[in-house]
Amino acid sequence: MVSSTRFLSRLLIINALYFVVTTFTSIDARAHGGHDHGKEKTTKIVQQETPKLIAESELFQLVGVNNGGTLEIHLDEYITNAPIENAIIEITLDAETYVAKEISAALYAVEGEWLRQAGKHNLVISVTAGERIDLLLADLIVPDPTKDLKEETGQWW
Repeated sequence: MVSSTRFLSRLLIINALYFVVTTFTSIDARAHGGHDHGKEKTTKIVQQETPKLIAESELFQLVGVNNGGTLEIHLDEYITNAPIENAIIEITLDAETYVAKEISAALYAVEGEWLRQAGKHNLVISVTAGERIDLLLADLIVPDPTKDLKEETGQWW
């Protein structure tokens, strides 16, 4: 009985010392001069958007970049990310079909006036690579050329 009371009293003393040490010896974060914390300044961020499309399936990954009338298409295998050459890519928009031409290894291009028309274009893309055939759906949003710069205000971080 005596040893348990002695143990409890020592435990109480240790806890009290711990409380005093952690409470009264903590480091204060103090304010210091040299900084103006007045009205925050805003920074204009100007972004020019490049219209892009991304379409994926179990077989293919297709990334397209609209360069003002020419859609450059990168075609890869979905699982291995290996470039696919000698494929046939057909893009259907509003009952018209456009066939992309391979301009270099795994890089294709299609041209059309619709690539300059502002708005959302719903595309159905047919890809044939050897015996693999797949249909992909993608939306290409072409910004209005009169509003091609998007301005935002905000902090730089």
